[in-house]
Amino acid sequence: MQSTAKAVLLLVILPMVGCASSSAIIQDPGRLIGRPRPVTSVGKIITLWEAADGADIDGMPARGFAGQIMFFNVDESPVKVDGKVVIYQYDRYDEAAEDPTPIHSFTFEPEAWNVHCSEGTLGHTYSVFVPYMRKHKESVNCGLRVEFYCADGRRISSGITPILLHGKKSPVTANTTSGLQRTEIVNKVRGGPNDDSFEVYNASSTRVAEPRPIQKVTIPLQRR
Repeated sequence: MQSTAKAVLLLVILPMVGCASSSAIIQDPGRLIGRPRPVTSVGKIITLWEAADGADIDGMPARGFAGQIMFFNVDESPVKVDGKVVIYQYDRYDEAAEDPTPIHSFTFEPEAWNVHCSEGTLGHTYSVFVPYMRKHKESVNCGLRVEFYCADGRRISSGITPILLHGKKSPVTANTTSGLQRTEIVNKVRGGPNDDSFEVYNASSTRVAEPRPIQKVTIPLQRR
């Protein structure tokens, strides 16, 4: 009788275990193919930054920086991470400065940061755009630093990457007469040959150059 009770108990427990395993696999299908879980501790961060145009924190057009960020642990390829990421921005950055002060920091919690992740042939890479937080349009040397907060409390930094942000030129005001202005120096005569005030002098004359017609080239198609 006791052995029969044990057998019945096993028959009840085993389906419950099977359902729990199936539920875990449904929540994380990557376990079926042995996909590694995101790491909570990294040893190195490599970043690639370039000047770019995007949107500021209010959604308005702004110049800024586009970055490719990779995290390495013990693997040779970039890994997916699970932790908070902070990007620090430095204005008028001087590489000789020992402890520069950032003008702004962008904080990404784990869920928000993983939205920027993509997986390629080399591994996991994070693509992100951060706007330049000053409103002037001059060229300026900036710096960017990425910091990752590990689960054990350590903070791993990429170091500051210097980058030149090119200035934006003001748009040229359109001329209502449609054409380019050209200034010429012409000789003019004041008075006459028998006049004491006879004089040859230079005067600037500004006129509008007529726009050149656009030349069109037409390539005839062969008829079948």
